Amino acid sequence: MSERREYYRTRVMALLVVEPVAKADEPAARRRLDARRVDPARAPRIEDVGAASEWRQLLEGVSRMAFALERIERRLERLERGPGGRPATLTPGPVEISLSASGLAVDVPLDLEPDDLALLEIDMPDTGLPPVAALGRYVAMGDPEAPASAFHFEQIHPEDRERIVQLGLRMQSHALRAGRAEEERG
Repeated sequence: MSERREYYRTRVMALLVVEPVAKADEPAARRRLDARRVDPARAPRIEDVGAASEWRQLLEGVSRMAFALERIERRLERLERGPGGRPATLTPGPVEISLSASGLAVDVPLDLEPDDLALLEIDMPDTGLPPVAALGRYVAMGDPEAPASAFHFEQIHPEDRERIVQLGLRMQSHALRAGRAEEERG
């Protein structure tokens, strides 16, 4: 018995990297995506073993800075290279995307053909989530005067998919609460 899950779409600001993947490079891209998986046993943790709270806060701050520097380094790396002569598209700043656990849509024209595969990196710093990476199939949307692009996630880590689902649920909950508060005021 298979479970069909409808995913809530949410609009969120994100830094987006779209790296086209040539047909011949597809296996390497899948391996590269798998290599990004974070082993929970190796994930850095700051445990409270009698350390003063100031030290713990300092260590957490340093961890956050290291995480931010790693994000910057990955973005710079993307600017320097593009596989197969097709450079990666890197948004110059945050753009609004429509995101669900099954894919994303963005109002940015891309030089891709329908059914092209691309390695996607979605960095949503305002949400508190770590960057999400996925392989997505390009789906052209919209008309030439209002170009939009969409991707269906073909390969994404289950942990990343679940983070996106939780983000959508959290944003939906906030929207419902705000709607109720507005009704009570009005």
